[in-house]
Amino acid sequence: KIWSDEEPLQQETIPKDRDCVIKPVITMTVEHVEIPLDDQS
Repeated sequence: KIWSDEEPLQQETIPKDRDCVIKPVITMTVEHVEIPLDDQS
């Protein structure tokens, strides 16, 4: 029942959540890519 009330709120949280998820994902990817790059260098 609570989900029904959050359904409309989810739409506004989707863009904010995506930014929060994309930022950490990009940082993790950059760190993983930098590690091998430094090792090869």
